[in-house]
Amino acid sequence: MQTIGTLVATRLNEFLKLKKISLYTLAKRARVPLSSIKNIYTGNAKRPSVELLYKICYGLNITILEFLNSPIFSNEELRNLVL
Repeated sequence: MQTIGTLVATRLNEFLKLKKISLYTLAKRARVPLSSIKNIYTGNAKRPSVELLYKICYGLNITILEFLNSPIFSNEELRNLVL
């Protein structure tokens, strides 16, 4: 079943491949525990906080808007997950 966490995990994986960085490198750049990054990457974090997403985006050297600018975060998809 799709959750907001699995959508975030999918998008994170896209950026990790694009930027060619590891989870460990991202954790260091974002200044968050590696376990937090792994929880998001595996989809175990069902609803990652905005603060954590901001830090991850900082580590990826992108904005939150860039992260969320994807069809997987369409209004219809999110509506089905939230409601």
